Amino acid sequence: MKKTFLLLALVCVLVLLAACGSKPAPTEPAPTEPTSSRDLQMLYQSGITAMGADAPVLFPVSDISELSPLFPGLEEISFRQVSGGLSPVTGAPDEVVLLEVENSADVQKVVDILQKAVDEGAVESEGTDEAITAAWKDNASITTDGNYICLAVFMNGVSIPAEFMLP
Repeated sequence: MKKTFLLLALVCVLVLLAACGSKPAPTEPAPTEPTSSRDLQMLYQSGITAMGADAPVLFPVSDISELSPLFPGLEEISFRQVSGGLSPVTGAPDEVVLLEVENSADVQKVVDILQKAVDEGAVESEGTDEAITAAWKDNASITTDGNYICLAVFMNGVSIPAEFMLP
């Protein structure tokens, strides 16, 4: 009887071990931080390349501290990505700013900050250079898509590439 009980216990243990051994290996946990689906640096380069000979010379931007002096208030917002380019000439309208905010509630704040800069560019250039005033008034675009924001401003006659016109 003891042998039967021992044999039965051994069979139960083997069945349990077999059941545990057949479980699928645990998968890696999902990342806690959502990843970006767009590489803004690549998007910027793609847009500049699409402009061909019309592409202006721009200083690259990759950190919010480079934009904060031109767009006061951005330093108070958290960003996942910052990319773009600014004109090497002060007051020239050629610029591209591509941003991805951490929090979707900040999208409208960023749009308002960028729009204020566009409006100020138009006002400040009035009476000094008609082409620059026209660029700020007529060839500036702020588009959004989810947490992504793009400001593109170019002299009139320069088409804004589709890469900078977020759907």
